[in-house]
Amino acid sequence: MSNAVPQEVQAIREAFAEFEVFGDAVWKAINLPPLTERQREIARFLQHGPQRGFIAAFRGIGKSYLAACYALWCLLQDYDEQILILSGSSQRAVDSSLWVRSLLENPKLPFLHHLRPKPGQRDSKLSWDIAPSTTKHSASFAAMSVGSSIQGRRCTKAILDDAEQANNSASALQRESLLRSVMDVEAMLVPDVESKIVVLGTFQSLNSIYQTMTGERGYEPIYIPARVPSSLDEYGDKLAPGVRELFDSGKAGQPSDPQRFDDKHLSRMEVGMGALQWQIQMMLSTAVSDRLSHPLSLDDFIVWDGVNPYGAPVKIVPSKSAENRIDDLPCLGLPGDSWYKPGYIDESEVLPYSTILMSVDPAGDSGADETAYTVIGAVPGGLYVLDAGGFREGASKKTLETLAKIAKRWRVKEILVENNMVAWPLLFKQVLSSSYPCTMTEVRATKNKVERIAGALEPVLRSGQLIIDKGVVEKEYKRSIKSSEPGKSRQYLLQYQAAMLRYGERDGGIKHDDRLDALAQGVTHLAPTFLQTETEIAIERMREENAEKEFDEWYANAMGRNFRPKGDLWAGQRRRNR
Repeated sequence: MSNAVPQEVQAIREAFAEFEVFGDAVWKAINLPPLTERQREIARFLQHGPQRGFIAAFRGIGKSYLAACYALWCLLQDYDEQILILSGSSQRAVDSSLWVRSLLENPKLPFLHHLRPKPGQRDSKLSWDIAPSTTKHSASFAAMSVGSSIQGRRCTKAILDDAEQANNSASALQRESLLRSVMDVEAMLVPDVESKIVVLGTFQSLNSIYQTMTGERGYEPIYIPARVPSSLDEYGDKLAPGVRELFDSGKAGQPSDPQRFDDKHLSRMEVGMGALQWQIQMMLSTAVSDRLSHPLSLDDFIVWDGVNPYGAPVKIVPSKSAENRIDDLPCLGLPGDSWYKPGYIDESEVLPYSTILMSVDPAGDSGADETAYTVIGAVPGGLYVLDAGGFREGASKKTLETLAKIAKRWRVKEILVENNMVAWPLLFKQVLSSSYPCTMTEVRATKNKVERIAGALEPVLRSGQLIIDKGVVEKEYKRSIKSSEPGKSRQYLLQYQAAMLRYGERDGGIKHDDRLDALAQGVTHLAPTFLQTETEIAIERMREENAEKEFDEWYANAMGRNFRPKGDLWAGQRRRNR
């Protein structure tokens, strides 16, 4: 020990011998409810887990606060501890240090006041000493970001808090560099003491460094997904004991921590995040199916032959039932993909388009990329793809004049142009001024392309608010087969680009994405105004589909599998009128 421990301090240590008891006291002092059952499992793993442990927990469970609180508990129990928290960003490191330091001043936590740094001790926003500690090379508590200079520092316990972030693990090179930085912590541990490294994180990709750490570097994991999984195939004995108990009691699919996030909140998150990111970050699954690695599905487009240039029906509802599958339309998606027409259309009133937008993704004069465009009509609750195509002549006069004619034909009110080439918008403005004066807005793409496209289109498609004219699909395909190289021409089709876009591969795994990028650009521009309730609609639709599936199963069992209804039975009427 650094110094003789007073009896009252020893009594405090004994009272908080279990970290989860200490966590409850801190949570109460900062006006939070007691730790949830899943948070208690994290607390117990932090205290009693292995010397090299990994806690994989869903986003929002509060693992960062628990980890920081654990660092303080360690200092209370042993004044000689030197704790290092390594975070994914410098701001996160600062926030973590300042939060823990503030607990020493909290009037509701008087049993921590004796730990406050004394005059002359280190006391900065990133590192500080506790008063009873002896002078050492490294501080009692320090927080740093991954990648910062950690050589020469020492610690008895290292806590890696969300070291893997989306911006530092997107490529294989970044992940390799990140793993090296993380594993450098091993060299910082003080020898001849009971050292410990605990990693807390959420997977950011299918190739997470956490897989390498658990698979090759000896870190023992515990998994806490947001919902109780439907199968143990991927989790095995890595699933947290409490979640395993829920699984064994038949609660698959239910929230694993309902005190934290209830079913409604999780459903909202699932729709907003998209299927793949939900599986990776909330269900902690990196062995997702090939289908899930493709964020967009042709099944989710509503294909309608009634799209017109004047307006849209009051309501249009998707349906993936067999009778609505379109079999006479070329479908170049993944195996099992199909096109579907609407399940219900309320044409009692036609809403005129509030706006018609042309979105253009320019290309230069060299290379095989297209100058692509989409024309979108917008009404509240729906975006209608009226036209789509592309030209391989870059910024030629012919291309610019053709685009201007298309804008005039559709009576476009605004043209959106990505300004990745400064000269292109200027040339197009000149052509427009003489043939079709129209508002032109320039936009710049900043995010990763795959994330940008998927982030714009996936929630809108899944919520059934993107409708494409059947004629657009037919026209694109007919032009491609008339090409001198029909095999290569399919790569330029909007449907092909949408279906083949894939996470985890350079440029989304597709050679050309121009038409898809133009569509995503237009949807991004229009969605905030016209699709404000996309998440709620998608959640409700998910519930309707589940209810219909349950009814169909009941109906089949009640009437017998070989039963075929004749005439307009009430069940048939239900389907047509919904």
